Amino acid sequence: MEGRHLDEIVKEYEPLLIDCGETEEKIQLLNKLSEELERRKPLHSLALSEKALELSIEDGYEKGTVKSLLHIGRSLWLTGELEKALERLLDGLTRVRKLNDELEYEVEFLNALGNVNLYTKIYDRALEYYGQALNLATAIKYDKLIAGLLNNIGEIHYQLHDYTISLKYYEDSLKKFEEQGDRVAQTVPLINLGAANLSIENYAEAEKYFRRCLQISIEEKDGLRESGVLHQLGRLAYKRGNLQEAEDFYEQCVQLNREVGDAFLDVELYIDYYYLARDLNDVERGITYLNQSLEFAEKIKAKAFISNICSLLAECYEDVGDINKTIFYYKKFHNQTKEVTRLEQESKLRGVAVQLKAEESQRKNKAFEILTKELEQKTQELSRSYSQMKIISEIGQSITSTLDVKKVFRRIYESINSLMDATVLGIGIYNKQKEAIEYKLYIEEGENAPVFDIPIRSKSSWAVWCFKNKQEIMINDVEREYSKYLEGMASTFGKIRSSIIFCPLILEEEIIGVVTVQSKEKNAYDQHALDSIRALVSYIVIALNNAEKSQKLAEEITIRKQSQVELVELNNKLIKISELDGLTEIANRRRFDQLYIEEWERARRDQLPLSVILIDVDQFKEYNDHYGHQEGDQVLCSVAKTLKSVPKRPTDFVARYGGDEFVAVIPNTDIEGAIKVAENMIKNIVSLQISHEYSKVANYITLTVGASTITPQLGMDREELLRMADKALYRAKENGRNRVEHFAREN
Repeated sequence: MEGRHLDEIVKEYEPLLIDCGETEEKIQLLNKLSEELERRKPLHSLALSEKALELSIEDGYEKGTVKSLLHIGRSLWLTGELEKALERLLDGLTRVRKLNDELEYEVEFLNALGNVNLYTKIYDRALEYYGQALNLATAIKYDKLIAGLLNNIGEIHYQLHDYTISLKYYEDSLKKFEEQGDRVAQTVPLINLGAANLSIENYAEAEKYFRRCLQISIEEKDGLRESGVLHQLGRLAYKRGNLQEAEDFYEQCVQLNREVGDAFLDVELYIDYYYLARDLNDVERGITYLNQSLEFAEKIKAKAFISNICSLLAECYEDVGDINKTIFYYKKFHNQTKEVTRLEQESKLRGVAVQLKAEESQRKNKAFEILTKELEQKTQELSRSYSQMKIISEIGQSITSTLDVKKVFRRIYESINSLMDATVLGIGIYNKQKEAIEYKLYIEEGENAPVFDIPIRSKSSWAVWCFKNKQEIMINDVEREYSKYLEGMASTFGKIRSSIIFCPLILEEEIIGVVTVQSKEKNAYDQHALDSIRALVSYIVIALNNAEKSQKLAEEITIRKQSQVELVELNNKLIKISELDGLTEIANRRRFDQLYIEEWERARRDQLPLSVILIDVDQFKEYNDHYGHQEGDQVLCSVAKTLKSVPKRPTDFVARYGGDEFVAVIPNTDIEGAIKVAENMIKNIVSLQISHEYSKVANYITLTVGASTITPQLGMDREELLRMADKALYRAKENGRNRVEHFAREN
């Protein structure tokens, strides 16, 4: 944020600073205000702490400088300025370590540095900072922060899907907050305990923690936490199959979030609404929810959410046979995934670079040689990691660009071998009917293996363990380590390999299978290899999903196109039956009733005149009696066609009213205009010169017409206009027929 804007914020708080005497007093108040505003108004907190830093440096007040740097770093983290946050926090950490009596602030700096690294998913570095902070906080009995640190360490394990360990840390955190009597703070580990239990399908425990969190949130009037736990309770109900209960919780969450304004929660809620609609087989409603979620996500530029939503939309449009939108959203998904991966990697690189730069300034200490070696190693690791991510992105683009299953699999195999030793590559998909993991895609030493199954009850299968536990496996000495996972060591197909990686394949939060790479060499894989397989998993899922459904989709599209043609024909027939008169093929009485009501309401709303013309074919019974009904039908058709051609505007319409009567509705037309239309109708029918020797009016077909006009008012009976036209028609008959009479009402 520009300095000018920060200065403007500081001016808002100047009245509070007037009574401050010495500069130190002013600095302390600025930092106090900054701390109070940190969570509610991080930009205001940043402005005040920057001002405190400026004054502290000018006054040579080192303690004030340290405190200001802490608040600046935390505010920058909350506003997403992660690299700047790291710079300030590392500077503050260096300074605070020179102040012997500020150990609590050292704990705060270490915790804040852990938070930034957790946010950027540099988990090893985050754990290192949290660990240092926890050790120091325990040594000095800084109980206030110990509880929060335990929760943060639990969060790292949760992010890594190590739910058992995360639960232990969350429980310890809750116990500490309970000892301190801090009810509001208890809601943090409570909701996390619920989420972790939900992930391992321990639904009763999850509900217990969620309900307790909800009660405290309501009592303490913490709307943000209340909306979050309502959302989690909705997800719990959904997992249990209670769809109506889930929808009720989501609705409560939506209502509350209108006050709270958590934009990310809006995105997640509408994704969850989609899953409800999907389970109810309401695809159209599901698409509507996803589009709403996408709109929210794009508004806040949440690229990871955008990627996920595009994947779901692609599958929805694939299910309904819209091939163009399917391709559009799959492409958008790929581009977004590639962009998210790039941004995450760049953020990590910049973050580590900042930390390395800070550590570099400490080379003069006793650990200079060790630190230099670590810096070189980390630089090499980053370079290798960046190269791997680039290759993975290219692989993703390659394998999602074809719909041929065998080509997809062969490309994956060749690409993975450019990153690591993969003697074996296998992709197994769970088959519910067989209750087995089915390997249709398995390459060993370059050769395709025949299809084979592994029963899901097997206790000696790495694939089954990975699938059931929803956890990754990386083993570099199978013979030595298998007993930690399996009851026995056996190979379902091929040879037993020394090094293995297994990763679960997850689609829409549901595990659908596993992917494995294996090497005959021991110690073949490291964390980089595992990270590479993790990154490839999403591409593999989409590529396989595309390939396996493409043929079925093509067949469905052909069937749907044929059905669509038939449906159009059927709809046309139904429209003709329901809205058109079967003989004359103009609007029937039913269609007239619908359109008349619409025009009446429009005229009433806009306060415009509405005219109705009732038309009777003179002496038509006599025509039928002497010329026959077949000829009579021909006359009605000719009359209908001619009458329909007289009004010229698209809003005018003519309908068959019944028997030999027709009706015309002429919107936004006064009585003079209606009379003119009616006279043209009579003239055009006469011009047809249809012979009628038995008419008492003329020796050809003629019309008698009644016209009426009214400007509808609120509460007025719309049948009144029709009655007026009927009276005018009766008057025209009484006055000799083959003429028009009118009836208009003044408002």
